[in-house]
Amino acid sequence: MQIENLLNNLPSVLRNFLRGGSYRFLIGYLISRALLEFGLYFAREDVNQLYVYIIELSGKYFGGLIILLLKIFVFTDNLWVFGLIILFIGVLMYLNHKESKLRHSSSNNAYDKPMISEFYVERKIDKELLKIIRKNHVLLLTGESFCGKSEIAKRIALHFAKKGFNYKRVDNFRDAENFLSLKGEKRICLIEDPFGHNFANESPNEFRKLQELAKNHNPKNKIVVTTRKEALFSIKGSKILSDYNLNSHKWNDLTNSNSVFLINIWSKFSADTGVLPENVQSMTAALSKGINLQVGQLIHLSNIQELQETTKTQAELIHLAQVDAHELSEAILKIPNNTWILVSLLSLSIDTYNGASNGDIAYILSDIENELSLVKYSSAYGRFLVEDRSDDFKFPTYSSGNDGHIKFSEELSFLEKRGYIKFIEDKYVFSHPQYIEIGKYVFKGLSTPQQRKILPSIFKIFTCLNIEMAHVGAKSLDFIYNNINPAHHEEIVEQAFKLFEDSFFPKVGDESFLFLLNNFKNIQAKEFQEKIMYRLESLDEKAGIHFHENEPIKTGNSSGLRNYFVEMSKERYQEVCTLIDNKQNVSLEEIWEALKLEKFNKYTGNLNIGLIEVSLRSNEVFIRNLAAYLFFLKEGDSANESLRETIMVDRHPSVLFNALKGFFEGLPNYEEEIYQKCLSFFRNTIVENFIFCVRASNLLTTFSIDYGPESIDWDRLSAEGKIKTWFTWGELFPHFLKTFPHNVKFPHTPRFASTMEDSRSFVTAGQGLNIATNLFDYVEANLHRRLFDGFELGIIDFLVDTTAESPNIRFTLFKRIFSVHDTGFITYSLSWLLGRWDKITNEEKEVIYSLLESERKDLRWIKAVAITGYSEPPKELQSIILGKENYFKYSKKDFIEKMNPSLFIDALTIFSGHPQPIWWYGYHHSGEKWSKILKYILKNNISEGFIITLREYLNDIVNGATQHRWGKKWKELWINLIKNHQDTDRLALELLIMISKCTCNFHNTKFLVGELIDGYEKKGKEIDFLNFCIAHIEAFTTTTHNRDLIEFFEHKNYLWNSIIPNLDGHKEMVRILNEIDDCDDKDEQSKLVELLVKQTDQHPVRLGIIFDAIKRQIEKGIIKNESCKQKLLEISNDIRDPQEKFKDKYDVHYDLEDWNGLHKDYDS
Repeated sequence: MQIENLLNNLPSVLRNFLRGGSYRFLIGYLISRALLEFGLYFAREDVNQLYVYIIELSGKYFGGLIILLLKIFVFTDNLWVFGLIILFIGVLMYLNHKESKLRHSSSNNAYDKPMISEFYVERKIDKELLKIIRKNHVLLLTGESFCGKSEIAKRIALHFAKKGFNYKRVDNFRDAENFLSLKGEKRICLIEDPFGHNFANESPNEFRKLQELAKNHNPKNKIVVTTRKEALFSIKGSKILSDYNLNSHKWNDLTNSNSVFLINIWSKFSADTGVLPENVQSMTAALSKGINLQVGQLIHLSNIQELQETTKTQAELIHLAQVDAHELSEAILKIPNNTWILVSLLSLSIDTYNGASNGDIAYILSDIENELSLVKYSSAYGRFLVEDRSDDFKFPTYSSGNDGHIKFSEELSFLEKRGYIKFIEDKYVFSHPQYIEIGKYVFKGLSTPQQRKILPSIFKIFTCLNIEMAHVGAKSLDFIYNNINPAHHEEIVEQAFKLFEDSFFPKVGDESFLFLLNNFKNIQAKEFQEKIMYRLESLDEKAGIHFHENEPIKTGNSSGLRNYFVEMSKERYQEVCTLIDNKQNVSLEEIWEALKLEKFNKYTGNLNIGLIEVSLRSNEVFIRNLAAYLFFLKEGDSANESLRETIMVDRHPSVLFNALKGFFEGLPNYEEEIYQKCLSFFRNTIVENFIFCVRASNLLTTFSIDYGPESIDWDRLSAEGKIKTWFTWGELFPHFLKTFPHNVKFPHTPRFASTMEDSRSFVTAGQGLNIATNLFDYVEANLHRRLFDGFELGIIDFLVDTTAESPNIRFTLFKRIFSVHDTGFITYSLSWLLGRWDKITNEEKEVIYSLLESERKDLRWIKAVAITGYSEPPKELQSIILGKENYFKYSKKDFIEKMNPSLFIDALTIFSGHPQPIWWYGYHHSGEKWSKILKYILKNNISEGFIITLREYLNDIVNGATQHRWGKKWKELWINLIKNHQDTDRLALELLIMISKCTCNFHNTKFLVGELIDGYEKKGKEIDFLNFCIAHIEAFTTTTHNRDLIEFFEHKNYLWNSIIPNLDGHKEMVRILNEIDDCDDKDEQSKLVELLVKQTDQHPVRLGIIFDAIKRQIEKGIIKNESCKQKLLEISNDIRDPQEKFKDKYDVHYDLEDWNGLHKDYDS
């Protein structure tokens, strides 16, 4: 038939235009003109073929008119009439496209018609399968790949669609439940390959969903499920098909071994595609012998163009038919064009259900750098974010200049002709799951340069405007990460963070975060792990979400406040609940608004279970989160095990997390049996699900702090409720500590310390011991990896307090704590124990005595902490360490003189908190006795510990903490030091070291410097101080502003009167700069600039204020000549070099000798 051939053989690009969306009417007109030319050769009977092609589309618009025109054309052969018909077809295509687009955007109402292959050949089993589904309402189809499961399923679905059933094709049980749960019309749902895209550990949960769906379905609806046998067998490990039956519902194996049927299939397809007769005969002979091939493999074979040109042996034909994904991928990689790019990208972004439009492909393959569906790249973002008004939001669009799909038209045509992809409803989809696998094998086979080449396009998949395509791409992150060169891992992780934080599409962000959590252990970069933990601290999946054309859009966290305001009226809420109860369709936005009403108890009474059911079927995590929270919050006495089970098997850890939060807050409402069941579930989940454990880490480690949306709302709990809530935390937290990764720091350690403190009033002695034991195990496992801060190490005080009524149960752990090799941990624990000395047993005190009498290498530091870590150490410890029970009663003079000099210096070192990690552990500056000792040393110029004490003094004074330890006479102390200390130069050096390390208090620093100037003069050594200042002048402004130098040397105008006149060339530089300020003549100014540049060439600039003056003159327009400006800007500034040298020489991070564990090169 001429018209049929014409329509089937239009160029791929032309067909794409016919199916595309833009300029539809114009293209219809152009096609009309083209068909007019062909119309001269059409026979009248061919008009029937054209009629068949358009009748389905035309009927719903103006089919009667087109039919009338067709009849006129049949009897008149009038080409003008035919042209009018074609013009109407153009209009018709445009209208159909608009309706299709509207239908697609309202996914809750989108019910398709099954699209059956025009080459479908009926089998004997078709009628038998129809009988099964009529009787049982559920049909389970399985078999080997390419056996024709999908085509048979669609054929059966079409049978019911013609009888008035609404039809929908999905790839997961959640979408199936949503579709089938609605009342009204009869429905048939095709669930295609639901196990084929899951992680292995998720398939059992999906199988349970299938069991529930088959058990609880409405008998007037029909369900068809297809899955490959290998996917089915992976669920339980058994290869016996009957092990997977669902009570009365049995799996039907469609694997074909009927040679007569296969020969008929081969004959039809090979004839249609023009396979050489020799090849047809050879394969027919092979099929007659019973060779094991399936329908899809024969269709694939018939599409190989090579068979239309070259004769193959039987063995070669069989090999080509068996569709080995690995071999076909290698063949694609050898094709000289860019097919490898296209097929690998499509395998990461589309499937047999979710497709890509020409616009999507053009964007992905373009060189445009904009990431369209990321918030911060959208021009619409700014106004919406500031004003928080959803009606201002404008969804981005693709640029009309993108022509990626045109550039790749040859590759698209190749994949379509070979049967890899199909173009359905304006989108390309894979024709079979096996071809997706082939594409992924292509990706695996790419060289590193090839991977590098397509990486930008991969990132564009995630940021395209096709939400389903971006979602499929995000679900491919694991595959990409595991199969790309590790050199690109960091980029993949960075992109995942971008998507999580900035994607317009919530489910794309959720899938990206799930990837990050799943790979938490594999992401080696410490900063990424810390970033994940930091995000968990304030994670709120619902923040920034509003709805745009019934699709949830995330447009920035600051707009998340709208999620805490109710926007639905009481009347509409009741209408929505009625619709849900009657199984009627409700938009996602209305479900969300109703859930918020339930959360804030506005207009609502008891929890609407129907609302929770429909919410848990949503693909959006933020919807399921709130539903899970509400159910576990309000249904503690509910016998609805089905809903509880649905939440418990959800694949996303955030849903389980919100269930846990609801469980904690709803505990007062729980019946004991349900409480124990839920407690057991969450305990097991924490132990077995590492990802959930990480997701829940912020809640569990900062449990007592109500600081954000993911915290416990303590205000809603009664006193009795708080007791039960803390008891439950005490039951779960030890298991969390066992599972939580030992190499990762808790999200917020100060809040963790507060939680540990608050829990002491609630947990039982047994729980306290269990928590302390597991926390100790966590810390001990990490001591060689990192330094802990004081907020994390409060184990001993927690243990002693919580087990106060049963002290004997803790002895084993007590001994373990004080047997640790690490000096930091054991000294920190000892410092806290000193304040609880009267609360420990005699047996435990003996452990401490033995420790202090041991031969440990770090014993010197343990003793030093024991005598400085508390205001006054216990008498027993004074006796062991200092030889006298009341040693601390000695006068300051005797205290210093009678103590072992080495121990005294160690104790001063601990008290001062330097070097690190002493300060980090927080036991520095404890006790009034040692503060008095410091003042005594400086006041009396005691040599023992003088430098340590001087540094303490200068650190406090330069930073402004004059009253901290030194009182009102701090100035008098400095004056006396300068007067009485023999080494005034050491005082000056220590002062400069301190000035160079901190942001100085002007008042105090000016006083210290001014007294030094006077002190040197009184000793007749003023030239020594001047030389000292000149030698180190740059160091005075290492961490301060350049002009601070003027403040420091304000006394006697020392900078201008003494330093600058003696600093080589600088007095002349200042003079020239002053003259430039007063000079209006351009030529004279140029001469002055030349003089200044010459001066700086002879004498390098050492004062930052010189550069400040030059910058000011340029910025204020004082320098008129552009050439002069450039010369001044080119003056070399090397001030930083001497500053760094001074720092390297004097800011020494010395090691702590005999200290066990981490302490070297520690950056506080």
